[in-house]
This record gives sequence, structure tokens and C-alpha cells, in this order.
Amino acid sequence: MNRYYSTLFLLIIIFGIGNRLCAQEVKGSIITLEGKKIEGVIMSWDLGTNPGSISFKANPQSNFTTYYPKDIKSFLIQFNNTIECYEGGTFDIELSSTDPNSLSDTSLLILEKQTAFLQALYLGPKSLYVYRNTIKDQFYIKQDTAFELLVYKKYTRWKMVTNEHRKLVYENKKFQGQLLNYLGSSDPVKRRILNTTYNINSISELFETYYKLNQIAYQSFVPARNNFIKPGIVFGSGLLNMEYDFTSAEYQKPKSALEFIPLAGLTVEIPLGIKRSTFYGEYIFLGGYHNTFEVNALSGETYRVEKVYDCSFKTSKITGMFRYRYPVKRATYFANIGISAQHIKGTIDEARTTYANDKLSGTIHSSFNTKSSAFRISTGIGLRIDRLSVEGRIEPSFDKHQGLMASFLLNYYFGREID
Repeated sequence: MNRYYSTLFLLIIIFGIGNRLCAQEVKGSIITLEGKKIEGVIMSWDLGTNPGSISFKANPQSNFTTYYPKDIKSFLIQFNNTIECYEGGTFDIELSSTDPNSLSDTSLLILEKQTAFLQALYLGPKSLYVYRNTIKDQFYIKQDTAFELLVYKKYTRWKMVTNEHRKLVYENKKFQGQLLNYLGSSDPVKRRILNTTYNINSISELFETYYKLNQIAYQSFVPARNNFIKPGIVFGSGLLNMEYDFTSAEYQKPKSALEFIPLAGLTVEIPLGIKRSTFYGEYIFLGGYHNTFEVNALSGETYRVEKVYDCSFKTSKITGMFRYRYPVKRATYFANIGISAQHIKGTIDEARTTYANDKLSGTIHSSFNTKSSAFRISTGIGLRIDRLSVEGRIEPSFDKHQGLMASFLLNYYFGREID
């Protein structure tokens, strides 16, 4: 395993451990199967989606105990002034693809039993829950003690349109009929149901309408985003201070140059269990530069030797950082800190020219490959609006040849927005 891949492996280990160390204890409580509420603390690092278990302790001096959905009725966690509520149970999840290019050709569901903690959005005479995973949000109502999946599925069918067979997208909107039976068919609620789409904002607005129209007391909870990886792309440019050492002669200092490097690569961002915190990873796989240096290698009364170095390099860099976010209206300000490993490899062409009595004697060309790796401390600040962010970054280095690097980056990520 070469040095670069050893560095990559080391960074993966470091940030894997760092993610686990980011776990923090937050205020919380569990509701036992008998309905007793026990206050304590809950380990938060695995929350944000629908966990299959939680770690809880009532006494700060005691050890954490793991609880599964069949062990307790529900649990609550508190982040500052917000509360999240999760209720354990067994329920159906629907496995159909949501990729527009991979939709099935039937409205029938692909169901699988799952046992986990469903996140409660509304608790009252008519409760609403959500199951969140990397594919889609799925919503549930509760009839007596059983969870019922609100059914929605996109599928395709071939249809003759103007003498041409076309593949059209249809929707199984059974969930609207389920909600009519569940919430009643009063005109304002019925009109709202017929305009309800299968997403958290639209369904939440429906339940708000139902409770307010009927003046029924209820509890609502803050929905938490799930902890899946959000991939993205990044573009930008950087300025890198390089030290080129072409000779071992003590009287000749290394050549210093400020190199301009175009940057492009892939990113991932993973929400952590800590409020407003994420892990940000980045792999820059494109970036190169070119430079030429002249060196007076040797001289005497009757001769002179000159060297010209033509340097062409490409770079790659892997970065892992912890990001703290501060939302203000539509914008989110953030600050990063972490480490990175930058790898440079390229070719240096040497042209050695000899002059005798100021006349050209001969030129010898040679070429050799070189590479360099450097660890950096990565720090940056930026601003995100929706899925697009801009960031300025400063990265000092511990390497002999690679010095300080400053960069400006544009990042766009895919998937749901990060709260």
C-alpha cells in the first residue's frame, strides 16, 4: 500500500472514530410499557432517522441501557426548546423505487415488515407518524394499537396517445381515501385532503387544519431530518505556495512560487446527532498547474551551465471536517474545521545547457517523475442558500514543499435540504 492510500485509510479511521466521539448526551425520557415516564439522558448520535434502538440512562452515574421498540412504548428527546417524539412498533414499509427511470409498471405495493421507532408528528385523537429512510418518507396513522401505512406509489403504464405508445407516469393515491376515513369528510377537511400531496409539509398542514377546525387539543413535534449521506459536487480555485528544490547546492535557495489550481470534485455531508452539526467530506480529483524555472547551476571563467526546469503537476486532495451551522431566515452560515491530505504528482523536464567561452556547447534533456503528500489543518467559513453554498478556506501545511493553501469553493448537494 503506497503512502497516498495509507493516508486515505488513516483519514477514514480518524473520522469514523470522530463521528462516534461526536455523540453527546441530551435530555430525554422513556415511557415504559406500563405508561410510566422516566426522565434521564439519551445518547443522540444515532438519532435523526428512525432508530431500531436507543441508549438511555436515568442516573448520571449508571451505565447506558439499550432499549428496543418492544421494550418501551416511546421516548422523547429535547434539543434546546424543541422536542422529538418516537413511538415503537411493527409496521409495513414500501420498497418501490422512486427513481423516475426505474418506476415499476404496477400500482401494487412491495411491502416489508419493519420494527423500529416511528417519529410522531402529531399526537391526539388522530395521530400522525413518519418513517424516514434514504429512499423516501412514509407516513402512518394509528388505528387502535396498529400502525397503518398511508399508501402512495408512482408507477408507469404504456398508453396509446395519438397512434403512438407512450410510457406515462401514474400515481396510486390511496392515502387520500385513508385520510378521508380517518379524519372525516367535513367539507373544509375534504377539500384539503383532495389537495394534499405525499410530503411532510402538505400532510402536516392537513392535520393542522383538522385540529383547528374541530378545536381539539393535540401535540405537535419538530420533524427531524434523517441521517443519510447527502452527495454533492464542488468547483473552485486555489492558491498554493510551493517550494521547489532543484539542487543540493547550499548557496542556492529553493524556488518559491504561488500556484493557481482549478478545483473540482465530489462531496458528502452527513447530519450528526448534535444539533446544527454535520460531517463534511470532500474529494478533489481534478486540479493541475504548470511552471518553468531557470537555475544557474554552475559557472567558471570559461564555462557556464544553465538549467531550465519545466514542471507539470496534477493534484488530488481528500478532506474531512466537522461543520457547525447557524441558520438565519433562508440563509445558513457555517464554519468548518478538520484535516486534509493533499497529494501532488507530476513530471519535471530538465534542459541542461552548457556554454564554453559564451558559445553554446550542447544541451541535454532529461525527465523524471516526482510526487509529494502533505497533511493540512483545514478551516473555512461560508454561506448556504438552499442547496448551494460558497466557502472560503485557509489550509496551513506541515510539508516541506507544500505551503499554505487558500481556496474559494462552490458546493451544490443533492437530496433533501439539511435542516
